[in-house]
Amino acid sequence: MNSLCLHCRRHYGLSALSTTSLLRCAPPVSRLRIHPTNTSRRRPGHLLYDIAAEFISRTRADMAVNEYGSRPYTVFVEGNVGSGKTTFLEQFADCPNVYLAKEPVHKWQDVRGHNFLGLMYEDPKRWSFAFQSIVQRTMLELHQTRPKLPGQNIKIMERSIYSARNIFVENLYKDNLMAAPEYSVLDAWYKWLIENVQIESDLIIYLRTDPEIAYQRIKTRNRSEEKNVSLEYIQHLHELHDKWLNVHITDVPKNIPVVIVDANQSMDLVKKQFKGIRDLITKNASALGEPKTSPTNSEVGKNINDIHISSNCKLMSDTSTIVPAQRV
Repeated sequence: MNSLCLHCRRHYGLSALSTTSLLRCAPPVSRLRIHPTNTSRRRPGHLLYDIAAEFISRTRADMAVNEYGSRPYTVFVEGNVGSGKTTFLEQFADCPNVYLAKEPVHKWQDVRGHNFLGLMYEDPKRWSFAFQSIVQRTMLELHQTRPKLPGQNIKIMERSIYSARNIFVENLYKDNLMAAPEYSVLDAWYKWLIENVQIESDLIIYLRTDPEIAYQRIKTRNRSEEKNVSLEYIQHLHELHDKWLNVHITDVPKNIPVVIVDANQSMDLVKKQFKGIRDLITKNASALGEPKTSPTNSEVGKNINDIHISSNCKLMSDTSTIVPAQRV
């Protein structure tokens, strides 16, 4: 049994002595607002300055909403290439109160006519820095995007700025496909952003898949940009995901709850697990804006399989208690 940190217990309304069978938490999330400095002397054509300047101008209004208004219950779906993230998101496609924020792959494939995703796969040593700069910028935009329709109180994101840095940038550097100076620049930007930009986060779903199974799924779906992806590459990404999110092999204290799903099974079996997780998310979302109360002894350590599965994704408003997340 792993205990949540005191910060998480206070946030989720758990008593200091209670435990759950989850979990550790993931990287710290700042609640500060941006305080942009005078940039009049910067060269406007500088790539990284352009990224920051446009991001700040586009998100200033959103951040005001984040700080002073209601916000959605926000979930990050993380996992290796081929782990089933798209399939997971599809389980929420018919839910009117859910806003799905998929990876902006189309933006990576068309930057003023240039397919940076394809370029990165073809020659990662040449294009990794440019590609990850674009990924960092577009993921930040995704984090700051608000639900489009009234009543969408849940936001589910495919990956996050955290995995962009902790998995993909880290892997490129470890494999000598990104130079140390380039790695340092991206890392400096990442640290500044997570310390100064409000990135909402309530839960991480980690779809854990053995590298061999993920690799076979990649070959089966046959995406053009992935034709040269090797099993070794998938193994490296798997190791980094486990280092970051697998609660059984690391005790690094973080502060976002993590649910680990065994995604090695057939998609039919995995979808059955998704239904339980779906109700966990909707129940916690309904409690997000309610007063925090301590759960009863019967509620502490409740398993996902014990949560009532409703016929749709309408919010269950029968409780104001956050249901502790569990390993599946």
